[in-house]
Amino acid sequence: MTRIAFTTLLLTLALGCGDDDGIDPTDGGATPDASTADAGPETTLAWHPVAEPAEGPLMVWGALVVDVGPTSAVLFGGTTATNIGGTTLDAAYRYDWEGDTLVASALGSTGPAARYCGCAAYDEARNVVIVAGGRDLSGPFLAAPETWELDLATEAWTQWSGTTPASTLGCMMTQGSDGELYWFGGVADSGASDVLYRAEDEGWVEVAVTGDRPAPRYDGVLWADGDDLVLFAGSRSALGAGFYADVWRFSGGAWTQEHDGGDVEGRRVPWFRATDDGFVFQGGYDLNMNPMAGLYRYVSGEGFSAIELADPLLPRGFAASFPAPSGIGVMFSGYDGDGPLREVLWLDER
Repeated sequence: MTRIAFTTLLLTLALGCGDDDGIDPTDGGATPDASTADAGPETTLAWHPVAEPAEGPLMVWGALVVDVGPTSAVLFGGTTATNIGGTTLDAAYRYDWEGDTLVASALGSTGPAARYCGCAAYDEARNVVIVAGGRDLSGPFLAAPETWELDLATEAWTQWSGTTPASTLGCMMTQGSDGELYWFGGVADSGASDVLYRAEDEGWVEVAVTGDRPAPRYDGVLWADGDDLVLFAGSRSALGAGFYADVWRFSGGAWTQEHDGGDVEGRRVPWFRATDDGFVFQGGYDLNMNPMAGLYRYVSGEGFSAIELADPLLPRGFAASFPAPSGIGVMFSGYDGDGPLREVLWLDER
């Protein structure tokens, strides 16, 4: 199921998750990542092409994606938009590895309206995927904030009856080790948010925070690391100042800045995978709304380093991230400044 939304002007399209982040056709296009991170040693890691799944979209960006197992993920929505128009999707697919083959299967009955650039999490105990927020091609925000869940056993969608935060665009969501669902940030008409929420009674309540907190932002990454929540990257606005590469931890009711991000250029919507000692990320979009290149590793307590590849990827952002049977993970499609990419790539040592 899809909903077509064509535009006639670049500014009307407003590509990206923000309300003023259209790509300027007079801009020179993609620029290299101006990171100052120390270059790491050459690695045997490489991006390996993966055979395209027989089902599901092949060129989509800004989808709501979440891991639902060690080698499984669910993708909902996304867009095929380019500078001249495109499609917004309202279908969900499950991606599973069968050996070295990535298999996609359609999920569920009718659920949320078509959207991209929202947030999603997996409630492992209940085996449901929760999605919220996003936008379509007709405007920067959906008509009303809402939260939905998809039961992976029955493939049925249910809309939550409680309150959803207004800051739905580019929101960040995850399940903590305590089994609770958390939401941070996002942006609304009033601007970007720095509020942390917890799910309660089919709605969201603000979590009490003491001391400092991360700057308001959207289009970053939030995940659980042991008993902590960890936050990386994001932006305060679609263009200009307020692009971040800092790392924050939430524990015991307080945020602590683990790294100020000064080693790398601030970015939004990078491809991202958590690792045992930190995380790995690729690309994203810079403060001029140019796609970025470069693959980086962050090790907690040590900082950032560039990963040198023999065959690096061209700049891109808004790519989906899937788990893989080995290595770091899978990059699915993404946006290179001109349109969605038809690529499925596995970052692995092979």
